[in-house]
Amino acid sequence: MKADVAEWLERARGLARAKVLLAEEDEPVREHLAQALREDGYDVVEVEDGFELLDYMFGFPGGSDGSSVDVIIADAAMSGYGGVEVLDRLRRMDVGTPFVIISRRSDGALYEDAARAGADLVIGNLWDVEEVRSAVFLLSQGS
Repeated sequence: MKADVAEWLERARGLARAKVLLAEEDEPVREHLAQALREDGYDVVEVEDGFELLDYMFGFPGGSDGSSVDVIIADAAMSGYGGVEVLDRLRRMDVGTPFVIISRRSDGALYEDAARAGADLVIGNLWDVEEVRSAVFLLSQGS
């Protein structure tokens, strides 16, 4: 499996830069994940919470129109809107951008809620950088 991940990451470095929108209120976690994704050649936009994510996606002051985002990663437990709530809102507005929920916990309720909202993937260990890298690579290929 590790060989497959290494191969995917090597191929990712040679592809056009995909844009990743990363929402995580814990600054050290956000910076750690963003740095790893940038090392893989992705254009990473960092936001602190679900409100900023929605602002970015819908062009509010300081945001964009969201159409250039290839993959969204959001923490399940942010203050204000958590990742599942943000995802639910986006899907109800017909935004189909691939969406990854990251979390410090990995219980069945989170997976059920995320699946119901339309998540493409749930990563139950937000420090698992290799899993995040793999998810972004795979999801950005289909966009």
